[in-house]
Amino acid sequence: MKNNKKSKESWRLLGLAQSILPPGNPVNKCRRVPRGNPRIVKYGNTYAYDNLVTCKSKWACPICSPKNALKRAKQIRELHRNLEHESVMVTYTVQHNIHDRLSDLIDALY
Repeated sequence: MKNNKKSKESWRLLGLAQSILPPGNPVNKCRRVPRGNPRIVKYGNTYAYDNLVTCKSKWACPICSPKNALKRAKQIRELHRNLEHESVMVTYTVQHNIHDRLSDLIDALY
């Protein structure tokens, strides 16, 4: 998918998220509420608004989430460059079902 199509899809998904999420959710203000004096700026061949509120959501916002993931990936990459030993990532999954309470699952880990 080209960047322009990705961008249009991200904006469509942001609108969808904003229509579904409850009032007061930070995603509802993302890229819609001015922060200071909004202005139009040129980025290459495109234009965009600047000085708008961003939600910085790591999960729910299709605009902020990829930016946060990229920032985190850069931080992890830099950390790995500075390590003097090898590191690995391990993920554990606790078997569970819809009837299990999160607090019980967390207690089972400790």
